[in-house]
Amino acid sequence: MTKQLIDHTQAELEQLTQKILENGHVVLHDQDLTRQQLVETCGRFGEIEELDYFMNPKDSPQISIVSGKIVDGKALGMFGPTELEWHANGTGRYNFDEICVGLYCVEECIDTVLSLVDQCKAFEELPEEEKEYYRAIDIHLDNSGPRARIWRNDGEYSKAYKNQGEQNFRTGQEHYKEKLDRRPLVAKHPVSGREYFYPMFIYLTKAWHNGVEIEDFEHFYEILNSKITRSKYMSHHVFRKGDLLFMDQLTTSHRRSAVKNKDRQLWRTAFDYKKTSKQIPWPEIKTKIENGQKVPLKEDYEFSDMAYLDSPEAYELFETQANIIIEKQCKGIVDVGCRHGPVLDILHSKGYTDFEYMGFDTSKEPIDIATEKWKDHSNIEFRCESWNDAECFFVDFDVDQVIWSGVLLYRPDDHFDFFDKITNKLYSSPNAIIQEPMPWQRHWKAGLILNTIADSMEEYKDAYKEFKEYKLDLDIFAGRRLVADVTL
Repeated sequence: MTKQLIDHTQAELEQLTQKILENGHVVLHDQDLTRQQLVETCGRFGEIEELDYFMNPKDSPQISIVSGKIVDGKALGMFGPTELEWHANGTGRYNFDEICVGLYCVEECIDTVLSLVDQCKAFEELPEEEKEYYRAIDIHLDNSGPRARIWRNDGEYSKAYKNQGEQNFRTGQEHYKEKLDRRPLVAKHPVSGREYFYPMFIYLTKAWHNGVEIEDFEHFYEILNSKITRSKYMSHHVFRKGDLLFMDQLTTSHRRSAVKNKDRQLWRTAFDYKKTSKQIPWPEIKTKIENGQKVPLKEDYEFSDMAYLDSPEAYELFETQANIIIEKQCKGIVDVGCRHGPVLDILHSKGYTDFEYMGFDTSKEPIDIATEKWKDHSNIEFRCESWNDAECFFVDFDVDQVIWSGVLLYRPDDHFDFFDKITNKLYSSPNAIIQEPMPWQRHWKAGLILNTIADSMEEYKDAYKEFKEYKLDLDIFAGRRLVADVTL
């Protein structure tokens, strides 16, 4: 007898999560679930989505109904009976967080086929030179483009919204009408770390290779589509009553044939894996984030807000800085945006201790922690200061290395002048390290607009003797980072 999902231990749910991550999807048969049981069990994987504009039962707002069934002249569920194009749920939205979708069959239709394509395997099996080519591509997405027919479907989707009420219809339309952002074609899964092709490839309208727009986009799209939609990467499923399908929305796309029996009914849930898997290190953003909002820049932040930078996954970021310091044998170091001085731990672990160091930060808590930690080292000092007063940067030793650690983005309009004023004119330092997040992140919270100046470094390259770039791709929040070794 098939084990019921509600009887799974937490360890078994973790194993099930790994199967989903490895295969893109998993099917459980012969389940017998109430709506409440489905919600409670999916909530054991992680945070479960609650929508207010899809077809939600009033007693179960975490469930959307997928059905062509008509009750009292109104659509019971979304999509209607028409065929659906290749798509992934939620990935076209700005505020997509719930990676996994569950579809539970309440009323079956054996004439309807759900097909899935594994876009993770489609990428992984490419030759290495092709992988490198696609990794260098950014794409522009438009949900009103010529191929994005999923939401139209002869008006059935819009009809379903309208049958739920005019307000729900408007909310849904506004949610999806915006032009989608530019992002990498190849991304890393935030849990497994595996690379995959962006799933909503039907939204693609433009592409850039290493920043240069691809002129023959249609030819590019045809080749890309042929590499993804191969039968060897596809699987097909016909729902029987009691089937529960879990599918990862980042690594797979799915489509559906036309529904012949309009009584077909599925219950849909969406959730993340926070309780059943290791997550990439992520900051805690306590304020409510609106779509299209820039990341809040706070001078006075809590130490825990940036704990993700203390994870093993972030180690390379500070090791790269430490290696530059050691290579150049720097003896007078100023660290702007030092937090609690993580580069010091790496320098000491490598046996490099003969230097003077001053760390600056705008937040008192990390400075207090750093001061206490390094109080027995007379060559190491910390200071909590605002960047608005240049006098705060005076030190009593000769400076030959200035680290700018994610600070210059706070001054998007005058970052070069500010950098030059302190590094060159005040310190006459021969060296500097600039660390900034890159545009088009792989690990990023949808809805946030990235603060970055990493794509405006030409002035530095023109003004100074040498500008050596290290481009890191770390499994942390905003993990694509530029570390520049600048020789003045």
